[in-house]
Amino acid sequence: MVSTQELNRRLLNVLERDSTEVCLSFIDAWGGPSQILTAIEELSELIKELARWEARGVKEDTYDKLVDEMSDTFVVFHQMMVLMETVFGEDVHEDIQNVAAYKMQRTFKKLPSEMR
Repeated sequence: MVSTQELNRRLLNVLERDSTEVCLSFIDAWGGPSQILTAIEELSELIKELARWEARGVKEDTYDKLVDEMSDTFVVFHQMMVLMETVFGEDVHEDIQNVAAYKMQRTFKKLPSEMR
């Protein structure tokens, strides 16, 4: 059995590495298709928690559950960007930033003029 101290040392080692390198390790270990399924699962868990929030309002554990699921989603989102760059050979980070900026601007224009 691994000690708590050893687990903490390993965690610090992972956190100190480049996140892209860490994501590549996940993809290499479990394969792209498996990580795509993991992303789908994590996104569905976030959807479920958002639906609970909408349906039931704020409860004692709402914040913690949302942070947990959003963190999982953040991790798998980064993995999918790394996987896409590996498969398509494109700089997906820049493309996502550009498309997201366009969509934010488009949505901003839909606001009533007094809110802009």
